[in-house]
Amino acid sequence: MADKNHLPMYGVEPVYVGAIIMITAAAVIMGQCGFFEKDRIEFLKIPFFAVGILLIILEVYLWSGAVFRSKIDDGITGNRLVKTGVYSLCRNPIYSAFMFFCTGALMISGNLFFLPFFFFIGPL
Repeated sequence: MADKNHLPMYGVEPVYVGAIIMITAAAVIMGQCGFFEKDRIEFLKIPFFAVGILLIILEVYLWSGAVFRSKIDDGITGNRLVKTGVYSLCRNPIYSAFMFFCTGALMISGNLFFLPFFFFIGPL
């Protein structure tokens, strides 16, 4: 029987991250195949590309901070809540990191049709 007083090793993260990555991949592929042509705003292509790169850099910072610098696995196995590093800024930095990555990928690809989706489902 599982110990009810122990923190779970994985929450909904694999489901959430898998879902937004699949949606992002589908949107990027459909955009490259010519779908959503009306959602391309050519004069914003360079600024959106730059913002997309910045979001991906932010994703790398959050994810690496959550996984390596804050040592979340040690906190889980030690049954303690991690409140240092990026966890002092954001309660779910891994969810946020993947949301930033997917949003950045959509901005880089120029497909704005699915872009609002990530801001509504955001990190839970």
